[in-house]
Amino acid sequence: MAEKGAIDWNITETWNPVGREPDGTPSALRRKLEQEAEGRNPNLPLPWPVLNLGVGNGLAPGNITVVAGPPGGAKSYFLLNLLLHLTTLGHPWRLLPLEDEAQAWAMRFLAVRERSWGLVSRPCTPVEAEHLGRTKLDALDRHADLVSDLYRRVAENPRLPVTVGGRRVVYDVGWRDVAEFLRTEGGRCRLAAVDPLSQITFDEGGPEYRGQQLFMREIAAAAAETGVHALLVAHTVKTTEKTNRDPLEGIQGAAMITRLAHNVLTLVRHDERDSQVAGGTTARHAVTVTIAKSRNGYSGQRLAFGLDKAGPVFREYGLIV
Repeated sequence: MAEKGAIDWNITETWNPVGREPDGTPSALRRKLEQEAEGRNPNLPLPWPVLNLGVGNGLAPGNITVVAGPPGGAKSYFLLNLLLHLTTLGHPWRLLPLEDEAQAWAMRFLAVRERSWGLVSRPCTPVEAEHLGRTKLDALDRHADLVSDLYRRVAENPRLPVTVGGRRVVYDVGWRDVAEFLRTEGGRCRLAAVDPLSQITFDEGGPEYRGQQLFMREIAAAAAETGVHALLVAHTVKTTEKTNRDPLEGIQGAAMITRLAHNVLTLVRHDERDSQVAGGTTARHAVTVTIAKSRNGYSGQRLAFGLDKAGPVFREYGLIV
């Protein structure tokens, strides 16, 4: 018998799902297609047309997408661009940040909306402090309704220090709690995101890879049950772009993370380079997005992207040919 709070690694199945009859009936399939034809619960569109088509014409309900890249590779800003796009279209979403506080995310959203790096900059001199302070306050006033909405969509980072017994402590965030967050939010919104997976504790009484496997199975079940699209941000090893290895192999964690995902996108920031893109033009870009996996799209496609010099807005330049 496993101790209370520990994982029982010797769980046995009482029902064998292998070879079972299909879920539903032909009439149920017809009802599903009729609902699709009526425009109910459509895919969530990405703000970048070529990438949107590459992952199967948007993010499907009940699916999982993994966005991966090295630390500092602008994955969070990529996610911000997507979430702000969904906000504009009126699609409800929820974000669980595990590295930075909700206030920092609110300022990043404003930086994307205003196309201004200054809104996420820190001053070096009193003169800069006064100028940046006024700029940030003006932006906050202009987008007061958006910020209020963001505070309902962005959860607070559960790993922030809290005071317990007169001491500041930081709690672990277990995979079971994160899985429960995604399942709960699945009944309220169309997309739920976690950024990043590396801050989750997976080794509760057993090997870390086993915890990651159980986590991904739970996420897949929750997404299928609620119809939410789960978006997970992950890290890659630093050598991913320097070798010809399979990009899926460069994603940190158990193989189950990418095996159960429907879409896997890898982002790499690099020195500016020229690449020929579809249409016969040349694009100078500093970000390459690879569709490492897409069950309903075009796995292996590489796209030229860039970040505006004025602010953290992702620009899609086209498919690299």
